[in-house]
Amino acid sequence: MSATPTDTKRDDLRLGRRAMALLSRAAQFSATERGVTRLYLSPEHRAIMTWLMGLMSDIGLSVELDPAGSVVGRLASDQPDAPTLIIGSHQDSVKEGGAYDGILGVILPLVCLETLVQRGQKLGIKKVDDGIWLVSFMHHDLGYIDLEQKTLQTIDNPFGTRVSPMS
Repeated sequence: MSATPTDTKRDDLRLGRRAMALLSRAAQFSATERGVTRLYLSPEHRAIMTWLMGLMSDIGLSVELDPAGSVVGRLASDQPDAPTLIIGSHQDSVKEGGAYDGILGVILPLVCLETLVQRGQKLGIKKVDDGIWLVSFMHHDLGYIDLEQKTLQTIDNPFGTRVSPMS
């Protein structure tokens, strides 16, 4: 039995409410009451990374935190050589930034993946076969995606620090 327009509208509202609730919770990880202040590697930044890792793990993604503070949740494909869709954004902020800055690009894909996993559905993109990484990275991530090796590789930071690549 296919979904009716009313069912679809109800589902859209549920997903929108879920996303707004998570965005509201994410905004609480702030050092200030005005705007959102979640500076890189501050206590608030570390707390949201832990929270995001829990959310990703709860929906069945394998999760890791790299040395640069990038949270990576992976939904593996059944086919090891399948291309991988990489989606995400940053979870840190500027001083007194907007509640959706960066984190919107983490929460919306998370809600979509959560829904697909709950329903046992595939993404449906030809050739991707549901190899998906949801990446929540630091604002100025210094690296690139190696599509052949399916890893994030780092580059030398012009400020002197070297960040280890994720495996």
